[in-house]
Formats: sequence, C-alpha cells, structure tokens
Amino acid sequence: MTKRGEASYDTSPPEKEIQGQSSFDLWLRSLQKRIEQVLKKEDKEPLPPTEITVFSPMHGTAKDARGLYSLVFKNDIIIPEALYWKRDQLFGLQMVSDGFMAPSSKSSRTPTFDFTGVFLDALQGSRVKIGVIDIPYKHKNPLESKREKRQSLPITTFSQLIAKERHTLEQYARFQKDREEYLISRVDPCIRTLLRHYPELKKKDTLKVLIQIGPAHSGFYFDLLKNKDFQTKRILTDSLTIFDHNSEATRRFMFGMPVSDELVAHAAFEVYFYDFILHDFLTKGIHSSRPIYTLLRLWASLFSFAEIKDLFDAMLASGEKEGNQIFRDHLRKRLWQKKKFVETLPIFEKETGEKFVF
Repeated sequence: MTKRGEASYDTSPPEKEIQGQSSFDLWLRSLQKRIEQVLKKEDKEPLPPTEITVFSPMHGTAKDARGLYSLVFKNDIIIPEALYWKRDQLFGLQMVSDGFMAPSSKSSRTPTFDFTGVFLDALQGSRVKIGVIDIPYKHKNPLESKREKRQSLPITTFSQLIAKERHTLEQYARFQKDREEYLISRVDPCIRTLLRHYPELKKKDTLKVLIQIGPAHSGFYFDLLKNKDFQTKRILTDSLTIFDHNSEATRRFMFGMPVSDELVAHAAFEVYFYDFILHDFLTKGIHSSRPIYTLLRLWASLFSFAEIKDLFDAMLASGEKEGNQIFRDHLRKRLWQKKKFVETLPIFEKETGEKFVF
C-alpha cells in the first residue's frame, strides 16, 4: 500500500503553511468538496441490475495479475485502480480494449514481466468499457512528492526518525482514508456516465462491472457493500494477505487503532531493507509479490527494536552517504547471524529463481 522511496528522510516542515492552514488540509477540503459536488449531480434514473466484482490482487508483478484474462471477458465494464490518472491514459486503455492499439504501444515495459503489461494484454480486443473512479492527476495530493522523495536535511537522532516516520504514516493513512471515500462516491456516477456514452449497455439483463483495487483497500469493499443498488462480491487471489509493516501501520492509523513505536521502527527499517535487498528481485517481476513480501515481513521481524535503533544510530552518526554503507554492512552481518533467515533463504531463491546475493 505504501510506495517505497529512497533510503533517506525528509526533516523539512511536514507541509507548507498557507494562511494558517496546511497545503494538505486545503487539498483535503478541496477533495471533500468535489465528493459533495459529485453526489449533488447524481443522476436519479434507476440503474439496470448491476453486479460488481471487486478484484483485489497484489499488483506488483505479472504473476499477481493471474485471473485477469478470464475476468475481463466476463464483464461489461472494467474500473482499474488508477491513482492520478490522466485523460490520455484513459483514452489509451479504451483504444486497447477496442482493438485499435496494441498493448506495446501503451506500455514500454515487457507485458510478461509487469502487472500493467498483463492487464493491457488481457484487455486487448475485449471490447469492454473502461471507467475510472480514482483521483485525477490534476488533483494530486501535495504531500505525495515529499513522501516519495524523502530528501531534505538529515535527521540526527533515532527519536527524530521515529517521529518523522510516524507523521508520514499518519498523513498517508489520512490521505488513503479520504481517497477511499472519494472512490466510493465515484462508482455510481462512473457507471451512469458509461451508460450515457454507451447506451447499448442499458440493454444488458445484468450489467457486470469489475473493479480492480489492491487488497489493502478492504475498507472500500465493505463500504461498497452498503450500496444496495449493487450486488457486490470480492475476489482475493490469496486466501491470506500478509502486509508489510508499512502497510500494517498505515491500515492501523486508518482504522483508528494504536500504533506502537516498535511498529513504526519496523516500518522505517523496511524501507532500507527493501532498497538494499529485495528491490531488484521485485522489479524483475518473475514471481508473485505475496511470498516475497511475506519473507520481507518475516526477515524484518527478526530484528528487535533495540537492534533497529543500533543500526540507525550507526548510520546517523556517519552522514547520509557513508551512513547508508555502514547500515548495509551492519545489516548484512546481523542478517546472516539470524537462524530463521538462513532457514527460509531457500524459499526466497525458489520463488525468485535466482541466487540470493547481498
């Protein structure tokens, strides 16, 4: 659910103050206003019987997209998760679906190794209609650039790092919670818009809609169940979803649950762990995300709060460039001392098809 950034932290003010209000608060109020406008403009004409399938796979690699090929042809409308979408991207997806554009023309990545590539390949020539309910690019959250870059003045103490990470997670959780509210508000208007553009859809005995969204957005699914105009079901590609510490902390903030400093420390630790160990393997896309993230969670859990503090203290005392290398060296040494890591390493190598090198 959280996007990984570089292994550095932003210590600048969390957000720019504008006339006594943060840019994030102004953005949030603007988003809420758009939700209200959408609801006021809602068409009152009854919808045809509508079945919605919420498809919630991990969406990092090609294997995560298994099941898309059969699902595409069972539905009349597809609504993919598309945060900060642009109009030309929406048009391009419909062109692929209508058979007027090849997937390779829409994505520079190799379809075999990429979730988006598989989605485009499944979409090719299907003739399904493409809808969008996510926040468009022109309304991008002003905190996103800071969360992604995490670059500014160096943090000097572990307690500062924990405080900053907690703030980052809280703000991101707040954004995701309001984003889900926006998504829910857009489902009905999106379907009605497509019915106006494609009146042949009104002739369907049952209109079938597929919404693809990540498993971390379980709140979206349960909120959608409350809308009695739709028959809603969910498909999970895995019977058990194991979230990393970043996602767990974010979800706990979203649901108003307590978040300990230990969990925040593990969330910060995982950012470095991911960058130093797993990033190359995940971006190769030759495996599904779930077992790799399961191992990430397990391996990060092998380190106690005190050990994580020691690693960060050593790094912070040496400056960013040298500190990263010191962190990596200490991490490598301690990781190989963990019995559980050595025992589970063969699983990692089997899933990735490559020898572990760190």
